[in-house]
Parts: sequence; C-alpha cells; structure tokens
Amino acid sequence: TAKALGLDKAMGRVGGKGKSSMSGLAGSIKGLIGPLALAAAAMKAFQFASESVQVARKFESLTNAINFASGGLEEGAKNMEFLRERSELLGSDLLASTEGFKTLSASMIGSNLEGQATRDIFDGVQVAATAMGLSSEDAKGTFLALGQIMGKGKVQAEELRGQIGERIPSAFNIAARAMGVTTAELNKMMETGNLLAEDFLPKFS
Repeated sequence: TAKALGLDKAMGRVGGKGKSSMSGLAGSIKGLIGPLALAAAAMKAFQFASESVQVARKFESLTNAINFASGGLEEGAKNMEFLRERSELLGSDLLASTEGFKTLSASMIGSNLEGQATRDIFDGVQVAATAMGLSSEDAKGTFLALGQIMGKGKVQAEELRGQIGERIPSAFNIAARAMGVTTAELNKMMETGNLLAEDFLPKFS
C-alpha cells in the first residue's frame, strides 16, 4: 500500500543516515589510530631512553667502585672485561654480576685474596649459582654474605647457615666437604672461631 511504501522509504532514509553516521565514526576512529600509535611509540621510546640512562649511570657507579676496589684503572678494567666475558658465557645478568663482584672485591682489599684470587672465588660461586638456577637476587645475596664473611675474617653460622644456606642448597655440607671435615667438626670450628675466611673462601668457591 502507499502507507507501507512510505514507511519503507522512511526506514531506508533512517538506515542510510545510520550507515553514514557509522561510516563517519569509523573514519574518525581510523583517523585517531595513527596519532595514538605514534604517541604510544613515543612513550615507549621515552621510557626505554630513561631506563637506558639509569642503567648507564648504574654501570658508571659500579665501574668506579670496582676500579677503587681493584686498586686502579688497569686492574679495574681487567675485572670489568672478566665480568663481561663470564656473563656472556654463562648467560647471567651483567648488572647483577657486577654488583655482586663489587661487594666481594671491596671486602678483599688489603687481604691475600685480591686480584686473581677474587676473580676465582667469584667465578666458582657464579658458575654454581648458574648451574643451580639461582636468581640474580639470590646470587647477589650470596656474594653479600661472602663479603661479610671476609669482612669479619671468620666464618660464622649467621652467614653460612643463614644467608648462604637459604640460597644455596646444602651449603653447609658443601662447606664441610670443601674443608675436608665433617659437619660436626665444621660447626665446632665456627664456634671456636677457627674457620678463617682467607682459608675458607677459595676452598668453598
């Protein structure tokens, strides 16, 4: 009928307007995608640049600390090259390794374990940490404990049973085997203050 035909035409006009509106909206959204993508990319680039600057500053600070602990630029450069090579070989985090080495090498200043001996101790523990699947934080915590042992000059249960034992499985048994004694004898050595750091660290590592 005429009324029905008129209604169909009216609906067609409404539908056409709806399609036109939707098309316009889609065009507007498409127009926004480009600027939004650019803004997101710019934000990511800014965050990456900021993080890179922070890491660079951290490395500079660590390098200065290692140079000081190494007794000069030449030995410090040797230690930094050693850390890069070992991190690449073991697949360990270079920043975390450098922080661990800084702690350990600082504790060795003025002892018989400076230089190559420090690198040997660090390497032995780092290899073990990698083999055992220790996290970077656990490895750093282990080196901190070893540095504290060196600072005290003697091995105490607080570091060996506590800090190291919490991170390295069977650390106390490993220490006893390294020293060639039973766990009971090792415990007695710690109680009497006869487990000296300079003797213990190279054997334990």
